[in-house]
Amino acid sequence: MPVLLTVLLLSLGVGVFGAWMATLRRRERMLARAKAEIDAKAAEHSAIQSTSKTNEERLREFSEAAADWLWEIDADYRFTMDTGRNPVGGLTGSKILGLTRWEMPGADPRDPHWDRYRAILDARETFRDFEFYYVGEDGARHYASISGRPLFASDGAFIGYRGTGRDITSQVEAKAKIDRTNALLDAVRQIQSGYIAGAEKKATCEQMLSIMLRLSGSAFGFVGEIVTDPKGQRYLKAHALTNIAWDAATRKLYDDSALNGLEFRNLDTLFGAVIRTEQAVIANDPANDPRRGSLPQNHPPLESFLGLPMFAGKTMVGMLGIANRPGGYDQEIVDFLEPFAGACGAVLAAIQADAEQARVAAELRLTDERLQTTLESTGVGPWEWDLVTGAFKIDPGTLRKLGYALDEIAPTIDAWDALMHPDDHKTVQARFRDVDKPTAETFEAVYRMRMKQGGWRWLLTRARAIQRDAAGHPTRIIARISISPM
Repeated sequence: MPVLLTVLLLSLGVGVFGAWMATLRRRERMLARAKAEIDAKAAEHSAIQSTSKTNEERLREFSEAAADWLWEIDADYRFTMDTGRNPVGGLTGSKILGLTRWEMPGADPRDPHWDRYRAILDARETFRDFEFYYVGEDGARHYASISGRPLFASDGAFIGYRGTGRDITSQVEAKAKIDRTNALLDAVRQIQSGYIAGAEKKATCEQMLSIMLRLSGSAFGFVGEIVTDPKGQRYLKAHALTNIAWDAATRKLYDDSALNGLEFRNLDTLFGAVIRTEQAVIANDPANDPRRGSLPQNHPPLESFLGLPMFAGKTMVGMLGIANRPGGYDQEIVDFLEPFAGACGAVLAAIQADAEQARVAAELRLTDERLQTTLESTGVGPWEWDLVTGAFKIDPGTLRKLGYALDEIAPTIDAWDALMHPDDHKTVQARFRDVDKPTAETFEAVYRMRMKQGGWRWLLTRARAIQRDAAGHPTRIIARISISPM
């Protein structure tokens, strides 16, 4: 019995142990599957986190590449966020929180573009590239471009705007520089075209002044030439002057000088400093500038002044004076305007040269007329013969006395000889052979010439060779002709 019981107990124990081991193995398999599921989910979560981080970094890189800063405003258009990652002009996001955009430091709330901005916001419109400017803490003007879209709550209520911003100062300044350069080139072309078209000095100077005022943004000015008096003293003669006459006397002076120009001989002035130094003169505080001169009573305030010399080569031929530019004048505006001043100097010098040439030509015509009158009154007329080219020029007065118009006798020696009496040809030709001798100085001949209306008149010709070739033969002869009375 005890043995049987022992066997039974052992059998029972073995069965229980086997069942327990089977259960244990089952649980181990369940744990392994659970662990595998947990590991898989952990890996999936890690991958999601990695992807999310990558997407976040990508989004940040995109936003940084597309914009210099991000911003948000509330329903009252006041800033609730401005990253200001790339602040310009000293303006950062923290300085504008709680402000509207037109309340920003350096912004002008009266500028009309803020009205357009508010109209866009009031209409709840999405907008792109709205441009505005403000003055930064550095004192310079900065330009920005913003884009935004409206935000609405789940119930449809408007809660504000969110958007991006870019600093476009460099682009605006680059475009402005190109525009200024184009305007300068166009101004030079206008001045040159006016001269080519034959514009007079006063009209040209007025055009110069108009263009200079426009290019510089100045209120008034003058353009004049530099003149030297008989004592060698230089002074300014203004041919274009903004009419800022301050009383009846100066208005009359302005009107009287409109034709011949207004003379300024006192060089103890700002423009006198330009003439004396032949350099640009900048005065942004004229009232306290030691180079200043006195202003007449009731003269408009002179807040700033710039004088530019005009040169033709190395010779100062004129000057440009402009005044009262907002913000005054500096070397930058001088450098910008100097090419235009140079073009004006060249044109003014050309006009002066044309005027001098016209003056000399007029004097020569007057001298020629006086000589012609003298010759006609004495019955003497000249002729000239170029033996190389065959050109023959005879005094029109001599031809008139013979009854011929100038265009009736060809300008050749043969045409002149054709009017000579046949009996006188041999005598005259013999005389001409004498002048061909290298030692001959002059020759004389008396002969008859046929008149247009018929008949003959006696002529006395005294000639001499004024040019000879290397062999001594004459190449150019001049003569005086005396005609006998009728």
